[in-house]
Amino acid sequence: MKTNLSLIVAIALLASAAPAQPQAMAQPKPDAAQADAEPEIIVTGFSKPFKLTGKQLVRAQQAFVAKRSEFAPDSQLYFRVASQDGSSIEGLDLYLKNGDEIIDLPLDSQSRFIVPALSNKDWTLYANRGRKALSVTPSILSPGTSDLNRRLGDLRLQCNVYWAMLSPETSIFARALFSSAGGCKSGKFGYYVNTERAIASGSVSNGGTSIPIRLWGDHRYAAPIGEKRMPNDARVVLQPA
Repeated sequence: MKTNLSLIVAIALLASAAPAQPQAMAQPKPDAAQADAEPEIIVTGFSKPFKLTGKQLVRAQQAFVAKRSEFAPDSQLYFRVASQDGSSIEGLDLYLKNGDEIIDLPLDSQSRFIVPALSNKDWTLYANRGRKALSVTPSILSPGTSDLNRRLGDLRLQCNVYWAMLSPETSIFARALFSSAGGCKSGKFGYYVNTERAIASGSVSNGGTSIPIRLWGDHRYAAPIGEKRMPNDARVVLQPA
């Protein structure tokens, strides 16, 4: 039976003022070419729990619709859910509630759900897990792609959707820093994407050109969304560990 329990969502989004030393983790050592480039502004690290409402979901949907034709015209917007403590989410029920009206949000085999178009912002996302922290992040995929074989345009759109969803919950300083760096279009902005499977290496490729991408541990990589040499149809391919 479903219970009226607030879903606590972790925002893993913080702009670090000291790019060389982001929160909680050491930045990967740059190679010779990267050492000559400008320091990267890392947006990652720290989490802040908050109750996810229709406002965040509507902002995500609006950003997706506004920028979909530019980056990923055939893509689908999903939301991926995971337990913050790494425990199983088997048996998890998610639903949106607005007064007496309820919309069930069934999870697929990859722990994702799709939110229908919402007519207003008066919805709140609930779960049958009490106040146990869950991570909910947008995930954008085009047909013929997967978590280990992504279109670069999907990742660029995903960054814009993620920022639209979460930026009002971040500090004024973080928003100003993100904007001044050029946002999701900037090569100074480090947008790190988590993976369920451990990865050993990755690259972004188009035609005969291939550029290695940086990993951060074995379950996170730096999405090369600011790589201006690569079009939206370039592929980010990750090799499992």
